[in-house]
Amino acid sequence: MNSRRVLQLGNVLSGSVQTIESWGVFVQLDALPKIKALLRPRHISQARQLPLCE
Repeated sequence: MNSRRVLQLGNVLSGSVQTIESWGVFVQLDALPKIKALLRPRHISQARQLPLCE
């Protein structure tokens, strides 16, 4: 199942996030329309393990 959501980072960056079943997550920022980042599940699970900055 594919899903697409709007990404909003404060009032600075906006874009879209598209989840592709068992493949990864595409992130595209409106400010950089030619660049799409692909996050694979392995990288996402590693990112979750990072402590939050306070």
